[in-house]
Amino acid sequence: MVRNRPARVTDIQAFTGNGGVSHKIDIRYCDGWFHPETESLIWELEINKKIQSKLSLPKIDNPSLLPDKPEVYQAYLQALKWTNHSSWLRQDVPELLSPWFAAVQVEDYQLYPVLKSIMMPRVALLLADDVGLGKTIQAGLILSELLRRRRIRKVLILSPADERHWKPTVDDN
Repeated sequence: MVRNRPARVTDIQAFTGNGGVSHKIDIRYCDGWFHPETESLIWELEINKKIQSKLSLPKIDNPSLLPDKPEVYQAYLQALKWTNHSSWLRQDVPELLSPWFAAVQVEDYQLYPVLKSIMMPRVALLLADDVGLGKTIQAGLILSELLRRRRIRKVLILSPADERHWKPTVDDN
């Protein structure tokens, strides 16, 4: 973990100066957030720095690092269930997983196609809406949900070509 993000060290360079030895460390973040994807830092200037090898686990002898009590964990699960969008609609609707793993702000109306796709025996949807209302987000939520539920193996995405490259053909027959 580097600055509360999972990361991998890609390079270490040592520099000697008047103040002693400093180490420039190049890291690559592994969490999927690409802002920034890579970063360089000076090890000696980092706060609360600690080296962990990739094969070691952190020590949990500190009481603040122990797992939560069952009551606290149950409260967390209840809060998660209460804030799940699908539970607002109907009790017989299964809970959604995809909004919790989305890296975007999900609007309520974007969850309707996800709920519809879960209830279909074979998913075939046409997402057609005004510009800027999140068709790409809806498609991503549907794919994420179906992948997490292991209901799909293949995906076909159709998208029209760019108008600048489209050339109509005339059939003389």
